[in-house]
Amino acid sequence: RAQLQNALRQAGNPKRISQLQSILDSAKDETLDDFSSLMSLLGRGVVSPLVDLLGNLEKIKARRFLCDVLVRIGREDVDNITSRLNDHRWYLVRNLIYILGNIVDKRVIKDLARFARHDSFQVRRAVFHALNGIGDPYADQLLLQFVSDSDYSNRMSAIKSLGRKKVRGALALLLKVLDSKDFQTKQLGEKKEIIEAIG
Repeated sequence: RAQLQNALRQAGNPKRISQLQSILDSAKDETLDDFSSLMSLLGRGVVSPLVDLLGNLEKIKARRFLCDVLVRIGREDVDNITSRLNDHRWYLVRNLIYILGNIVDKRVIKDLARFARHDSFQVRRAVFHALNGIGDPYADQLLLQFVSDSDYSNRMSAIKSLGRKKVRGALALLLKVLDSKDFQTKQLGEKKEIIEAIG
């Protein structure tokens, strides 16, 4: 038993985890499945080194795979993931927000709210989808600010969601948008969504 525990500790060593980058970037599906099983066995102790690894992976397939692994084992160590959200790399922040959104833990709503005005529209989009999927009244209220997002697709997603969910305060906000001078300059698709959401 002691030897097994020691082997698991060694397998989850941050230095060893970091050396897996080239393997994951070139791995085939069966190798990824084996890696996933091993990480699940190692548990919460590898969350931090896996976040480091996620920030260094080059291939999209490998990053997506590692995100799904972190969704499974990150439930046990959500605080460790939220503590890494201030990273300067927007793509890592986006991926961490994706992970938190799929963990669906209401405790992270305030952490996500801080990034609703992030410079990167990809990060803001991840925040929107995370908040939208949590299904909490406070999270739904935070969706209101995306109606004025600078990114067209983020605004469209917010308008559709607010209308479908009938979020409190959304009607007054959308009526205000409808009555503004800016409404006339919006694309036809966005005008249509606003009117349908109001309806």
